[in-house]
Amino acid sequence: MMTYYGRLIKIVAATLLVFVAASVTGCSKASEPANQIKKVKVAPAVLTTIGKDTEFAGKLTPVTETVVSAKISGKVKQVNYEVGAAVKVGDILFTLDQAEVEAQYAQAKAAYEGLKGQTQLQIDDAQEYYDKMLELYNAGGAAKQDLDKAESQLTSAKLAWSQVEQAEAAMNLASLQVGNTVVTTPLFGIVAARNVEKGEVISAGIPAFTVIDIKNLLVEVNIPEDLRLTIENGQTVALQVKALGNKEIAGTIKSIGPDADSKTHTYLVRIQVENETQELQPDMLVKAAFPKETRQNVLAVPNEAVLIENDLPYVYIVSEEGTAQKVSVKTGLSDEKMTEITGLKEGDLVMIEGQSFVNDGDKVQIVKS
Repeated sequence: MMTYYGRLIKIVAATLLVFVAASVTGCSKASEPANQIKKVKVAPAVLTTIGKDTEFAGKLTPVTETVVSAKISGKVKQVNYEVGAAVKVGDILFTLDQAEVEAQYAQAKAAYEGLKGQTQLQIDDAQEYYDKMLELYNAGGAAKQDLDKAESQLTSAKLAWSQVEQAEAAMNLASLQVGNTVVTTPLFGIVAARNVEKGEVISAGIPAFTVIDIKNLLVEVNIPEDLRLTIENGQTVALQVKALGNKEIAGTIKSIGPDADSKTHTYLVRIQVENETQELQPDMLVKAAFPKETRQNVLAVPNEAVLIENDLPYVYIVSEEGTAQKVSVKTGLSDEKMTEITGLKEGDLVMIEGQSFVNDGDKVQIVKS
């Protein structure tokens, strides 16, 4: 006969079994995933052109660089610009002391004016004497010898005018020297170097300032022979400027070297860059991208659409029924945005966001990017 305690133990055990069974059943139901609709963003597979670029490093240099020097020797009176200053055509960079050249000009001017007056008086007198002799000769009151003598004196007086012209040239040169004490910039640009100081005595022709035009800059790169055959003058080249956070700008091929370097077997290419905003500065490092391979009219999808599993590429497309469909594909040429692909057709909607959270056959909802 079962005791009271034995019956009590059986009741407790049975109760625990029922509780455990109920708990397991409840947990199993709770762990079952709800059939939720996943939200994804898509893009169509399109026919496009894909190019693969090769990059070459270079630096920006000015197209025009002018060394400015004084045309005469002298003492520097005033310096008006420092390195880095912006200048325009005609701005006075520096001046030389004018006292000596102004004195030379005044002397040359006085000599010219004095000689001119004296010579003109001699010509006038000789002309008057000749006219009188000619009148007398025609009236029979003077001999032919007297007329010839008067004509000779007039000719000599007129020949002396050449000395006046020489004096005038000397005066003009002295005036020009006065003007040469003011040294101006011949172009719009930036002062790149200054080699003169106030009070310094400089010689003619010695470099005093260097001015560069930065409205137009150049990039020089060396490219291999196989790439040389694929480019031409006037072609647009994409550039990245390191100092500006790899900002992309456009340049134009200005010239291509006709001969390869004997050591490197590369060709020098000069790329011109417009710089109206003066954001770019000489010596900034840039990368020039040249198309190495280009394929046209190929089917492509955004790079982010392509996933890899066991080294095999695949994409998710949205089926007509609104479900995720996993499609194995083959990839080809890629650029920074698109990847050439086979295994799809033009217009297929490939998932570009959210595809990592879906499984083949899941219901999906397309949301706008």
